Amino acid sequence: MDFCHLFEDEQSAKSMANEVVEIFLDVEVDIYVDLDPISVCVSRKMVPTHKSITMAEYAFAGIANKYGGVSDGWGFMVDSL
Repeated sequence: MDFCHLFEDEQSAKSMANEVVEIFLDVEVDIYVDLDPISVCVSRKMVPTHKSITMAEYAFAGIANKYGGVSDGWGFMVDSL
């Protein structure tokens, strides 16, 4: 699952990414500084239930908000068969 967040400046995006990595050991974080606004995507392997998505979205958005970021939604990639 990918949870994306938008930021106006690179330092705020990096601060959010660093905190997420410190708290959640099972995530990968990508920062896209070439986009405007800057995007931070947190990827986590998980079973996509309503409860697990809601909990992760709430946790990541709370951290993003601390640094001036806003949630930009979530999604996932599906490998073609």
